[in-house]
Amino acid sequence: MKNKRSIIITLAALIITSYVIYDHFFTSTVSDGNQQRLEEYLANDGLDPREKEEYIESDEYGAYPGRMAPPFSLPSWDDTGDIQLSDYLGNFVIVNAWASWCGPCRDEIPYLIDFHENYSDENVVVLGVNMTTTEASESRAITFINEFNIPYDIAMDFDGLMLQEYEIISMPMTFVVDPEGRIVIRKLGYMDYDMIVEMYKEAIEIYREA
Repeated sequence: MKNKRSIIITLAALIITSYVIYDHFFTSTVSDGNQQRLEEYLANDGLDPREKEEYIESDEYGAYPGRMAPPFSLPSWDDTGDIQLSDYLGNFVIVNAWASWCGPCRDEIPYLIDFHENYSDENVVVLGVNMTTTEASESRAITFINEFNIPYDIAMDFDGLMLQEYEIISMPMTFVVDPEGRIVIRKLGYMDYDMIVEMYKEAIEIYREA
């Protein structure tokens, strides 16, 4: 009986210690501005107060519908060179921010792969961006990519550039950028295949009407 009690106490201590380490690690990788946005997000029961912002066209750079997508140049996961958002001008770009420790990201990736393969004949591409500054190690992200055999381009955000510029407050987080480089949709959270297709079709309609 005494041994069982000791085991339970030890397990409880390990769980608490792991949580404290994770909490410290995660909050230390997010800028003060993003930390504030994260707190607002949680305070609103997981609803970003700006999630329902209307598409308002502007020539300013920003992470919200209607604004020009902040440019970035990030290294490819397989060291084949840098990936720039401008490389995809002329296409719709589904930019998906993810991390290997994110359960919903793991669930969503197969649907993004299916979309990439089924819509390869249209002017739309999927671009994954790993939030590398939130990873325990780069190798965790590489293992994840190889595990799913992800066929579309993956960029590594080693310095937290996209984390900051795109105001990534939760993962997965997805943006649809139109052929002119403007954000038309900003989506927080997991999506299945039908949701991704619907998002893409909605982006086309917004782009045509703008």
